Amino acid sequence: MLKRFENDATSIQHGDVEGEEEAAVLTALTQALRYAESREEQANIQLAIELRKHLAEERYEYLQEREALETKWQRARDSHQRSTESLQRDTQRASQPNGSGRLINAVKGKTVRDAKQSADFSRMMLRGAETKVIQASEDLKALDARFEKALKRREVEFRLAFVACESVLRRFTASSRDSASSAASARVPNSRVPNSRVPNSRVPNSRVSNALSSGIKLPVVPSKSLPILPQAPQIPVAPQLPTAPRAPRAPTASASSRSTPSLLPPPPPPPPSAGPLPFTITMDSSGEAPQTQFRIQRRIPREYLPENINAPLLVAGSSDSKVKHFVVSQLRTCISGALKIAIPSIDSVNIVEGMEGFGADAYLVVKNKEHKEILRLPISTVATFSSLYNKPRGAQMNANQQTMRKSLLTSCNPYVAESAVKRVVQLISTETMACNAGLLVSAEGILLVRRTTVQAALVSKLAAFAGDSSACHPVAVVVWFVAGLLEKIKRQGDTPRKVLDPPLLY
Repeated sequence: MLKRFENDATSIQHGDVEGEEEAAVLTALTQALRYAESREEQANIQLAIELRKHLAEERYEYLQEREALETKWQRARDSHQRSTESLQRDTQRASQPNGSGRLINAVKGKTVRDAKQSADFSRMMLRGAETKVIQASEDLKALDARFEKALKRREVEFRLAFVACESVLRRFTASSRDSASSAASARVPNSRVPNSRVPNSRVPNSRVSNALSSGIKLPVVPSKSLPILPQAPQIPVAPQLPTAPRAPRAPTASASSRSTPSLLPPPPPPPPSAGPLPFTITMDSSGEAPQTQFRIQRRIPREYLPENINAPLLVAGSSDSKVKHFVVSQLRTCISGALKIAIPSIDSVNIVEGMEGFGADAYLVVKNKEHKEILRLPISTVATFSSLYNKPRGAQMNANQQTMRKSLLTSCNPYVAESAVKRVVQLISTETMACNAGLLVSAEGILLVRRTTVQAALVSKLAAFAGDSSACHPVAVVVWFVAGLLEKIKRQGDTPRKVLDPPLLY
C-alpha cells in the first residue's frame, strides 16, 4: 500500500488517477487513521490526507488552466491557417497577367491593386496569428513547467509524509489482510458423509459399475440383513383422531396490551454514539481587540508600517512562492523590528524559512534575554483565497465555510479558505512551542488562527494589506497577537505547556 501511495503522484501528472481512485486513496488513509497508536502518528496520517487534498486541488487548477490555454492555442492555429490561405489567394490574384485591350488592362489593374492591398492585410494578420501561436505555446510550456515543479515538491512531501506514517499503513494493511483471510476461512464447505459411514446396500458390483458408467440411476435393492444401528428410545405417540373445531380463546393480558395503547411513558432514547465531534471554525468577535491593537500601533515607528506592504505580490499576479518570499523578506523585517520595540523583554525575533516540501512554509521564532526559544509560530502561505477549487456540483456551504466568508470580508472562495485554515491547524498540532496558535498569510492579508479545543479553532478577521485608513495595520495586528501569547506564557511560568491532540479534520 505504501508503494502504491508513492507512485500515485506520477500518475496524477498524466491524468491517470480518476476521481474514484483518488477517493479510494483518501478513504484508505482515513481508515488507517484508526490504527494510529500515538499523537504523532495521528498527525502524520492527517498531514498525508491534507497533502493528498492539496494535490487534487492543484491538479484541478492545472487542468482548467491548461484547457483554456489549449483552446487559445487552437484558435490561434485556426486563425493562422485562414490567414495563410487568404494570403495565397491574394498573391495568386495579384500575379495574374495583363490582357489585350485598354479597358481590360484598366479593370485588371484595379483588381491587381485590390489584391495587393488584400495580400498586405493578410500578411499583417498572418504575423499577428504567428505571434499568438508562439505566445500560446510558450504559455503552455510555462504552465507545464510550473506544474512539474510543484509536482516534484509534492512528491517530496508525499515521500516524507508516507515514510513518517509507514508503520501505521503497514498495520492497516496487515489488519485488512487478516480480516480478509478470516472471512474466507469462515466459509463452511459442503458437508459430506464419509464413505465409511454409509450403510452398505449389498448391490452387485456389475450393476453399480453399469449405473456409474451409463449415468442411469438404478433403485437400491434392500438386503435381508441390514446392520443394526444404535437408536435413541422413541416415545410412542397416540394416533391423532379428528376432533371438533375449538372455540375462540379469550383475549389474554398480553394480547390486550398489544391491541390497546400503553399508558406508561415511552422508554428513554438510546444514548448517542461516542463518535468524534465535527471540526468547527468560529470567528473571534472580541470587541476589545481593535482598541488594544491601535494602542500598540501608536508605539510602532512608521518605518515598520508601510502602506503598500503587499506591492511585490501585485506584480504579475501572486503565487505560493511569491507569498513565501514576501513573508521571509519584507514581512520579516517589519514584524521583527516592531516586536522588539513593542515588547522590550524579548531578545530576538526572526522569521525563518521552513524545510522545503515538509512542515510549515515559515516559522516566527521569539527568544528571551537568555537566548532561549520561548515561541515558535508556524506560518502557512497561500497565493490567494479566490483561486479555483473542485467544488462538487450542487454542494452547499457548511458552517465553517460561512464563517470563513464572514471572516475574510472579501470576494473569496470559502472552500479554499477552509482548506487553508485546516492546514494551519494541522501544523499547529505538530509544533509543541506554538502555544496552540499560528498565522495564515495570503496576497490579501494575514489571518490569526488559534486552537481552543481538539475539534475547534478560532480565526480572526482578515488583517488586509490594502485596507482603509480606519483599519489597524496587519503588522500591528501580528504584534498584538504575539504579545498576548507571550503574556500567557509568562503567566504559566515553568508549568508544562498544554498541547492539544491532533484534530480529526474529515
